[in-house]
Amino acid sequence: MWGADEHELKATLSRAGSAADRIAHASGFIVARLRREGIDSVVVTGGAAVVLATARDFATLDIDLVTPNADRLDPVLQALGFSRRGSQHIWANERLRIAVQVPASDLPPLSVTDDIEAPTGDVVTIWSVADLMLDRLAQAVFWNANDRLAQALALRAAAGDALDLVRVRQRAAHEGAPMPEILDAFLRLFGSLSAEGEIDDPTYDELSARFWAEIDVLRDRR
Repeated sequence: MWGADEHELKATLSRAGSAADRIAHASGFIVARLRREGIDSVVVTGGAAVVLATARDFATLDIDLVTPNADRLDPVLQALGFSRRGSQHIWANERLRIAVQVPASDLPPLSVTDDIEAPTGDVVTIWSVADLMLDRLAQAVFWNANDRLAQALALRAAAGDALDLVRVRQRAAHEGAPMPEILDAFLRLFGSLSAEGEIDDPTYDELSARFWAEIDVLRDRR
């Protein structure tokens, strides 16, 4: 039997146009419910934050939340039909096929946040677009993941002229070598793609190959 809160969440998800949009709707709805219960220190990270920041259909399986109040999420999520997985901070709603997890209680050092409007109309705090970009770039390089490179490029495009390159370079330097050089190679790739008008085009093989060749050299130096 569907509870009233879970039924409302289901109705909200029915308005989504894609799997990624579904995650964006769920993120807005859940964060709003948490705030209604006085749980304000919640930051959306991971793939859900990428989708919120770019409005692109990137695949993501769950909603990652960073909060020091993980144990306080139980009653809110249970009312929405979620069950907790043992002692871990992971909840799943099997009927709605959505999972929520809390991978950390705090963001990494030097991180900042952005407020963004979810498709539900709720304002959601996400790990900043710049920090997400660096995170996705690191995953692309160290996991050899082209899909993460596409996400990093979309995030760079979403940041536009508002990107604080000074802070981004400071964050990259804090991560240590070779992240500053990786960032420089990435920014050159973005500039080349922008000049060619190919940011949203998956056929930029030559430019992408040049980037990966630079990355291979940097990785060999480690």
